Parts: sequence; C-alpha cells; structure tokens
Amino acid sequence: MELLTIKEVAGQLKTNPNTVYTLIKAGLIRPLKLGRLKVSEAELVSFINRNVGMDITDPFNPKEIDIATEAVEGAEN
Repeated sequence: MELLTIKEVAGQLKTNPNTVYTLIKAGLIRPLKLGRLKVSEAELVSFINRNVGMDITDPFNPKEIDIATEAVEGAEN
C-alpha cells in the first residue's frame, strides 16, 4: 500500500491541494500525519467509492447528483 502526498491526491482527483484539505476538514478523507499529511491509496479508493453519485462541491453539505439537471447544464456548455 502506498501513501500519497496531498499534492498527489489532488492530482488523482483532478483538483487542487486546497480542495483536498477541505475534503479532509469536512471528514470525507481521513489522512495520517508522518511529518506532513498523507493519504493511503486505500483511503482514496474508499473515498471515491463512498461518494459515487454524490455532489461534493460543498464538502460540508454533500448531496446526491440530480442527473436530469446535470444533463441539461452539460448540454448548455
């Protein structure tokens, strides 16, 4: 099992490190600290699996994705 830095987690999630820190503060990702915060690959996979079908744009208020709304918004862009 590999430990990932916050920057590596951000890269895997295609987001930025600040978003990863917010996900940690919201309790959605559980890190460990060895000098600096790190996240295990297993935790990252678990986070993704737990949140499939969820909108976590606001990590403190996750909700299910409204597929109909997303489809309309995607077509407009």
